[in-house]
Amino acid sequence: MKSNEEQKVETEGPVKEILLSMIAALEMEIHATDQILGRQQGVALSFGTRESDDAKPTYRFHPASGLPSGADDSWLLIGRGGKRIDGRLVGWDTETVVWQAQKDHGPEITDARLVPDQTQLLRSLKERLAEMIETADQEGGGGINWELIEQTMNLKPPGVRAKSVKGIDIKGLNERQQRAVKSAFTNTLTLLWGPPGTGKTTTLASMLTSLAESGQSVLLISNTNVAVDAALTKVVDRWRGHPALERGEVQRLGRNYTDELKTDDVEPYVIPEKSSCGEVPAFKTRCDRYANNGTKQNGTRGSGSPSRP
Repeated sequence: MKSNEEQKVETEGPVKEILLSMIAALEMEIHATDQILGRQQGVALSFGTRESDDAKPTYRFHPASGLPSGADDSWLLIGRGGKRIDGRLVGWDTETVVWQAQKDHGPEITDARLVPDQTQLLRSLKERLAEMIETADQEGGGGINWELIEQTMNLKPPGVRAKSVKGIDIKGLNERQQRAVKSAFTNTLTLLWGPPGTGKTTTLASMLTSLAESGQSVLLISNTNVAVDAALTKVVDRWRGHPALERGEVQRLGRNYTDELKTDDVEPYVIPEKSSCGEVPAFKTRCDRYANNGTKQNGTRGSGSPSRP
């Protein structure tokens, strides 16, 4: 571990320069994207029906036409009179759209439409990078793992996790995908990048099952439910009939928005949010075992994660 002073010096050097250049590049991309989005039409929706009574309820809509290919969760929901309905897109397929609102808008939302906002994640990233620079001089580096950031920026090599890659799950992967899985298995940091359709999710699923098979617990997180469900679907495909599914070693925290996961293989292991482990029937036996061993086990805060007790 580096001292606070060493952390401060490094963030005033190449790390800070790279962060500032990233912010400048994001500003240019946001401006260019805004110009394009201003000329695009939204997607008309039927009335939305409230599905939950939570403080931030979800509403299910039926689009007049399907969402564009490659759609993600970066959309704005516009209601009657052009009023923006704050929230986020958490699930969609060819027939339905699920929106989680920031507040309750009653049992139904009418005359709504989705408008693409592809700058949302870019703006969030820009804000986070600026916060990193502001907090870098705080004690402990602002609670940020600057060593990991240096590895991400290729300023220093990643650490070594394991020397052996025996037994990893690489069936159906091409050479580059196999290299990525081996990297995740042996290094403490692996960055996976590729255009849409190049198999990133398939590769990620292989990483997850390989690490889980080696006896490691794996936590999969994302800024969207849809991304977690997509990866978990691939995990289930690779582990179809695997005892790990029957033992509840694949767990999904929160509501499941993907039809492919609403099966006997996975549905029993979807943990409702704010639930403890013992409240979910599929996990009660495991919870009792932990309790008998003197270990307190609560529902893990995370999303779809192949894990071993």
